Amino acid sequence: MPRPGPIVATLLALACAAAHAASWPPPGFRRGVAFWPRRLSIGACALGAPESCLAAIVRGLRLQDRARVRLAQGHVIVDPGHESPSANFRALQRIANEPVAATRLDFLAPSDALTIRSVSRFPSDGPEAVTFRMGHPDANDGFLGYTFFEFLGKVESGILYAPGPFNNPVVNSAQTPAALSVSVHHELRHVALGELGRRAALAKHGLPRVEAEIQAAESEAFANAAH
Repeated sequence: MPRPGPIVATLLALACAAAHAASWPPPGFRRGVAFWPRRLSIGACALGAPESCLAAIVRGLRLQDRARVRLAQGHVIVDPGHESPSANFRALQRIANEPVAATRLDFLAPSDALTIRSVSRFPSDGPEAVTFRMGHPDANDGFLGYTFFEFLGKVESGILYAPGPFNNPVVNSAQTPAALSVSVHHELRHVALGELGRRAALAKHGLPRVEAEIQAAESEAFANAAH
C-alpha cells in the first residue's frame, strides 16, 4: 500500500484527533450515568462560579491538553487515556484519576478563614485543629498557596494536615490570572510529589527534586498562561 502524501497524512491525523476529541467525554458520561474517576474537586471558589476556578487550572496547561479537562458537579474530570508531554497535565491527570485518595482544591480570598491540622509538640497523639485567615500576600500578611496533606495516621515533621479525609491544596485568589495558574500548578505538583499523601515528606520544600519539579511546574504554567 503506498504511503499517503503529506497533505493526506495531515488530514488523516486531524481526523484521528477529531475522533478522539469527539469520544471525550464518553456518551454515558454526558448523560451523567457513567462512572468516571472523580477524585479531584473544586471546593471553595472565591472567583465566583466553579467554572472560573477551573479556568485557572486549565490556563496553566498547553492548548493541546485543555480540551481534555472538564468540570462535572464540582469535580475536575481529566481524560485518563490522553497522552501528553506536559508534566503539568500528567500531574493533574494522576490526581484526578487516583483510585483511592481524594483531593480538594480551594481558591480562597484573603479574608477567608481556613482550618488545618498541625502538630505543635512531639510526641503527639495526632494533629490538632488550627484556624487562620489566608491574608493578603501584597501586605506581607498572607501566602500565595499551600498544600495540606491527608493525615494517614503517622505524624511527620514539617507536614501540615488537611481538615478531613482528603489532600487540600489551597491558593490565594488575590493574584493576577497568570500568577494564580502558577500557584495552582505549584500546589498540584506538591500533591503529586507527595504521592497524594502516602509519602507526604517527599513533597517538602528544600529537597533538590522538589525544588526542581516546582520550578518546572511554575515555568510551564506561566508560559502556557500566555496563550
